[in-house]
Formats: sequence, structure tokens, C-alpha cells
Amino acid sequence: LQGAIASIINLTYIIGPPMMSGVFGAYSDKNGLFFPGAPYLLATLLIGFAILILNRTLRRYGTDAA
Repeated sequence: LQGAIASIINLTYIIGPPMMSGVFGAYSDKNGLFFPGAPYLLATLLIGFAILILNRTLRRYGTDAA
């Protein structure tokens, strides 16, 4: 289990910075859209989606922690 969690964490270290930098770069363009908080909004949406998946998974297996 520790190896699987470490693998997922390492994948987020690889995927996260380029993804958030790209979002920041796309929304900090002075000629077009200017919303430098876009990476924070995206992170909030991703966490909300993860919580939704966790909640549905726990309900499916009969353990309701939420």
C-alpha cells in the first residue's frame, strides 16, 4: 500500500507543475483572459471531484464516512 501511494504522489509531482503552469500561463495573458487565480480554481474543482468519487466509493462498499 505504501508503494502504491508513493507512486501516485510521484505521478502528481510529474503532472501537477506543468499542468498548473500551463493554466496560469493561459489565463495570465494580458491580451486575452486575465485570471491569475485559475490554477487555484482548477485545484478546487479537482479536489471536489476527488471527494465526490471517494463518497460514492464509500457508499458503494457500505462504509459511509461522510
